[in-house]
Amino acid sequence: METILLNINISADKTSPKTLRKQLNKVLTSLDVNIQTSRKVELVTSEIVTNIVTHNNDNHTNITLKFGKCKNGYWLDIYDNGAEFDPLSGDIPELNDEFLLFESSRGLYLIRSQCDFIEYEYLNKIKNNRIHCVWYDENINAGPTILIIDDSEIELAIVSNLLSDQFSVLQASNGLDAISILDSHSIDIIISDLHMPTINGVDLYVYLQKHLDKIIPFIFLTSDTNEMTGLREDAYRIGADDVLTKPISQQMLVNAIERALKRNNQIQRRLSDRIDKNISESLLPDIPERIKKWNVAVGYRNTGQGGGDFLLHNAALYNDTIALVDIMGHDESAKFFSFSYAGYLRGLMFNNDLCENPEKLLSALSEVALTDKLFSSTNLTCCVLNLNLDSEIKYASAGHPPALLISSTAIKPLTANGILPGIVADTDYISETVKLKQGERLAIYTDGLFDSADDAAGRDALKELIENTLMATASLDVQTALDKTLHAFDQFTFERPKDDVVLCLIDI
Repeated sequence: METILLNINISADKTSPKTLRKQLNKVLTSLDVNIQTSRKVELVTSEIVTNIVTHNNDNHTNITLKFGKCKNGYWLDIYDNGAEFDPLSGDIPELNDEFLLFESSRGLYLIRSQCDFIEYEYLNKIKNNRIHCVWYDENINAGPTILIIDDSEIELAIVSNLLSDQFSVLQASNGLDAISILDSHSIDIIISDLHMPTINGVDLYVYLQKHLDKIIPFIFLTSDTNEMTGLREDAYRIGADDVLTKPISQQMLVNAIERALKRNNQIQRRLSDRIDKNISESLLPDIPERIKKWNVAVGYRNTGQGGGDFLLHNAALYNDTIALVDIMGHDESAKFFSFSYAGYLRGLMFNNDLCENPEKLLSALSEVALTDKLFSSTNLTCCVLNLNLDSEIKYASAGHPPALLISSTAIKPLTANGILPGIVADTDYISETVKLKQGERLAIYTDGLFDSADDAAGRDALKELIENTLMATASLDVQTALDKTLHAFDQFTFERPKDDVVLCLIDI
């Protein structure tokens, strides 16, 4: 059985990839889909839609995206009514052939490698191209997983029967088997008999509190009706979530499980909020207003929902380096990755050769984003600036929104850009050098600055407002210009932006 979670139809234009990706992100976030699958779905969508838009350069092409859940995972269908065109056709570039991958805009390797199954067909009856993608997830329909421990086969069968309709159930007949199962499975809650040979329920609980790397709610079942004797008293003392008396009804048992899970989620949420607050505060931009001959102003808007934007600064004798990073994702793990990447980048920025050549720094970042077990679990964009004493800025970007060269009459996006870090091995980036004149300044920012609107028309209006404000304030000092720009942003978004924002203005 398939469930449609998103069904959207739009006209094909240059904003289509971003529009559809953002709609998908909302659905993926609400489903709490794991970050690896979410990243794959969003990347594949962007690549396919980009190909459709590029191939159909008229104004009459419509794109329909359908995303849903099936028994074994998630599926994605993308239709368009343009000329018959298979974006999967052609040879797959070599892994180290990032030039072909990026310059062709085909992204063949990326599209194919990020799907568990993908196929193209032309639907002659309705004159539509269709790309069908699948990502498998064997646990997609599973509810919370419960481990039941009891030395009685009859009791195991009874309790399992009471819960199997609503939960995934695993069984262990003793404490040693339970420990083995916990080593190889992700368990959400444990229900254990109190009185068992060799390792009783209390001893097992104490052991697990010392050796497990996460908190698992624990409920005891016992035939002991005396609430204040022996092991039952010990169970209360050590902090078990509940102690229930056999026999027990299905509803009472389910209620106890739901209480324990809810209480545990509340504890985890409070802990995550505390960690998130500490991480967020530590990543707030902290850059001097004057860097040698450069004037710098930095502002931010933190929604608490984005993956975490951060800006780093490193000072050397003859130059300074600024790196701006946007970690993708919308959960607490994304904040963790922000903190982790910030630490890694700080280390890279102590290397003078990398700082003076931002393209080399991005190559080093891309390599670790591809090969490191931790860092490869998320996605990011990054741009790097090196500011020297000759009024020159050397700029390189990895999938990041382009820096803007601003004057009172025009805004010119810088062209140096490369693919996202961690997509292919041995990625080479290019840099662009800009010599700022009086009356000019450079802006770097994260995509929330232009994307904090509800639809494509709103985003276009916001982009026009921000760019006009940046030009109108070009003759003002950078801090005043920044304040006026963010004030315009706040008025447009009613101080409720859709994503985190960092904006940095630099002039001489």
